[in-house]
Amino acid sequence: MPNSRMLELAHERLYWPEPSQIWHPSGSGPKVYAELASEKIGEKIKREFPDDARGLKVSVLAAKETLENPATMRENDLVIAGVD
Repeated sequence: MPNSRMLELAHERLYWPEPSQIWHPSGSGPKVYAELASEKIGEKIKREFPDDARGLKVSVLAAKETLENPATMRENDLVIAGVD
């Protein structure tokens, strides 16, 4: 099953944010965390495993409440998501 479909299923069945909100968060807090995760974690993975990391994207998964109100963001609200 393609990874994009897995995110769609997670959205439909687990009530995760839509995939577009994972890859491009609208809230200012999640957006900053997504950029940092991509820079720090994504780039490190790409350097260490260049052949395996082709097409890798790294972002964060934040609760809907966090996307709507970044002041509610807590470290344990985030999960790093990496998908080809």
